[in-house]
This record gives sequence, C-alpha cells and structure tokens, in this order.
Amino acid sequence: MIRIIAFLMLFLGMVSCHKEKNHHIVRVAANQSPQSLDPRSARSLTDATVLNMIYEGLMRQTASGGLAPGVAETVEISPDRTTYTFHLRDSHWSNGDPVTAQDFIRSWLGQLKPGAPAPNAFVFDVIKDGRAAREGAVPIEQVGVSAPDAHTLVVQLEQPTPYFLDLTAFYAMFPIHDEADQEAASATNGPFRLVSFSPTNELVVERNPDYWAATAVKLEGVTLAFLDEETSLSLFNTDALDWIGSPLSTIPPDAFDALEATGQLQAFPTAATHFLRFQVTKAPLNHVKLRQALALAINRRELIDNVLHGSQQAAMSLVPSSSKWQTQRYFADHDTAKAKKLYSEALEELHQLPPMTLIYTPTPRNQQLVQALQQQWYQTLGLWVELQAMESKLFYDKLKSEDYQIANGSWFADFDDPINFLEVFEAKDNGTNNTGWENSRYRSLLEQSSLVASSTERLQLLQQAERILMTDMPIAPIFFYSLNYLKAPAVHDIVISPIGIQMFRDGYKGEKQ
Repeated sequence: MIRIIAFLMLFLGMVSCHKEKNHHIVRVAANQSPQSLDPRSARSLTDATVLNMIYEGLMRQTASGGLAPGVAETVEISPDRTTYTFHLRDSHWSNGDPVTAQDFIRSWLGQLKPGAPAPNAFVFDVIKDGRAAREGAVPIEQVGVSAPDAHTLVVQLEQPTPYFLDLTAFYAMFPIHDEADQEAASATNGPFRLVSFSPTNELVVERNPDYWAATAVKLEGVTLAFLDEETSLSLFNTDALDWIGSPLSTIPPDAFDALEATGQLQAFPTAATHFLRFQVTKAPLNHVKLRQALALAINRRELIDNVLHGSQQAAMSLVPSSSKWQTQRYFADHDTAKAKKLYSEALEELHQLPPMTLIYTPTPRNQQLVQALQQQWYQTLGLWVELQAMESKLFYDKLKSEDYQIANGSWFADFDDPINFLEVFEAKDNGTNNTGWENSRYRSLLEQSSLVASSTERLQLLQQAERILMTDMPIAPIFFYSLNYLKAPAVHDIVISPIGIQMFRDGYKGEKQ
C-alpha cells in the first residue's frame, strides 16, 4: 500500500511536468511486469508487447493484422514455396552495429538446442530439420538456414507453410545481438529502446534513433506503470495515465457499468482464449472423467455476466473465430447432469480423491475468476478445490516444471491461423504445453494438415484434432477474450492488433492528424 500511495503521489506530481515538457510520451498501465526481455525465453502478453516495441523481425505486424516488411526489405519465394530468400535492409542495433543475417541464425539455432530454455522453439519445426534438431536427432548445423552474406538469409522449409511469413513477425523469431545482454535488452533493433526497467515500478522506452524507420516514429517514448487496477483508474481519471485496461491491465469490474454508460469504455475482440490447464501425468487429474467433469461443471455465462463483464464470449473449444476459422462447440456450457455423472464415475474408479489446488497469478480479475470457479465446482459437484496465488515468476516456474494440479492460463495468438493454438499441445515437451498431455492421433492430424493442398481439407483435419483435445480435456476452455480499455482523447493510432498486441510504432499524442 505504501508503494502504491507513493507511486500515486509521484505520478500526480509529474502530470503537469509531463504536459509542459513532453506531451509525446504515452503512459500505460500494466498489471504485471514482463517476465523476460529476451525474445528466446519470453512467453507472456506483456513480454510480447514490450518485445514488439524494442525489437523487430524480418516482417512486422501491422495494425490491421497484416504484414509489412521489417528488417527484410524484400523476400523471394521459390516456385515450390519451400525456400525463402530474405534480403535485409541496411538497419542497425541501438548501439550502432549493423543487423545481419547471422543475428537471426544465432537466435533461431540457439532455441533449437535440446534443453534450451526456449518455450516457443516448436515454431521452428516448419524449417527443414528444425524439429529433428530440437529433439536431438540431427546436429544443429543441419537446420535449413544459411547466410550467403551479411544481408541475405535463406530459409528452407520442410514443406510449403502458408503462415511462415506470419511466423517471421513473431517475437521468438526476432534477431539477437552477438554480445548484448538480451535479458537487459542492452542492444535492440526496434522502433524504441529500453531506458530503464524496475520490475516493481515501471518500464520506460524511448524512440530509437538507430531504427531504420526512426523518422516514422512520432512518440518520444512509452512508460509502462505496474499498478493495480484501482490505482490505474484513479490515475487515468486525473490524466496521469493515457491508457488503462487491455491488453496489459484490467479495469475494476464494478466500474464497467458506469464506463459503458458514459461511452468511455472501448472493446476490441481478439484471437485469445482463457482456459485452465490440468496436469495429466499425476493422480487424480490423469483421470479423463475427472477432467471432463470439472470442465462441464463450469458456468461460463455466469462468469462472464457476474465476474468478467465486458464483451467476452463463452468458450467451448480452444480456437476462437478468426478470418480463417469458425469456432466449434464440442460440449455444452454448464452441463451439470453430465458433469455429476462423470464425477461420480471418476470417484468410483479412483477409490479416493486427494486434495486438489488451482494456482494463479493474483491480479484482481484472476482472483475473482478462480474464487467463482471454486464456488461453482462446490455447488455442482460438492468438490472443494484449494486456491494458491503466486507471483508471476514462481507461477511460470511451476508451469514449466509441471509442478501443479490445475493452473489458470491463456493463449494469445502469435499469428492468425488455428494451428497456432492447436500446435501448443502437439507434444508434451512443447515449452508452452505444460500439461504433460500428448496424443499420437492428434499429432498425426496436425502433421497431415501441413501436407494437404486444399485449405478446406486442412481445416477439416484441424477440427478433427481439436475434437480429440476437447475430448481428452488436458485443458478446460472458459472464455474468448474481448479487450476492454480506456484511452485518453489525445492518444491516436496506438492500436491493438487482431492477435492482441498493443502497437505503438505509429502512435502519437496531440491534435488529430
């Protein structure tokens, strides 16, 4: 509380100073600090937003969800669509060094070393021998990436991959500087560069003069303030913050009605799903009927109306609707009769049910959500699940080591394709799976989907795979995200991409241009 009061006083004292000295700095609320500033080990949405400010890949995402050239000025694609030749523009790191093709290769191959702490390494499986190298079956040097010269990067794929260019805009495929401290972001190549980072207070970036398109960046800087939602709203109401709410923070649920009535609240649907993970390798959640009972007992509509508010949608599948996918419903919401039947059968087959615990990070919304789930399970099944809050680093450590029973979780799309959700659970050793679940038929269907030429046939295979996932229930989907936020009227062209990344490159403050 003392820290929050001090922070509030500091911000209020600085507001007039900011207005007079530099009105080109945007101040944004965040519920938690990034867990990593290294593109190879990041995994949270806050990580992704910061990394997209300070790094840039071969391609970059646009506000509309499309792609634009990033470090790669041009790309040539072979007739069989398995070889991509990227020609890099003249660009530099924030310390003045040139960005080279070898910087990309270094980052990519480093993530493919067996045992590397790289949760997104599976995205490189589309590259020739990428998966084999990751699994230790072939040497790293055999992976299909090469640099004929400093400004040319050649990538060979296992087979045609329609979303490969989208992948090159994902932060796991960002380059890294040879000698820089990546965790401290001491040399980066994006539109902004890091000024300071205090995990308990704020992160500050400024415009990067060495960025190849520095003249197109209008903001002088961005400050992320790590605050609880009540403090954030208070600061916003005194003009000390320019943006609160999604994607980096939440708005107090009891403020939604008033904000909607005044027209201040803005909402934006995004390709993201909130779910529970079940650790399926240990009793009792290795029992599929117990997992199914827990999933079916959830009253998603009640959670949205009474806890989540906004424009969230109940999720009875993993993959949300997008330009390429129509959401499926694999089970009924709050199917109490079936949930009770499955729970009774699970109890009979398990003989005894040890205590279960749900872990979560203690944001206000997470706190309310898990408490509501706890009550729903007790009311429907007579089952009491303990709740355990933990700070973000410990939470992600628990996920990584699979040292939990039930965990609150989510997945925000890295690119607009259903495979981006489904491949998370393709193999139990995927760094973002964390459930211990694996299914050979599921994996085979995903592999088949990458080989067929027909987009219709491909989507049918992916739907078959999703049905297996929603039958085995290593996860219990809860809702599809709609991002709710407030922004100052003076803020323009800072947008949320269709996959939930807040984009600052083209933003500005002041009179509408």
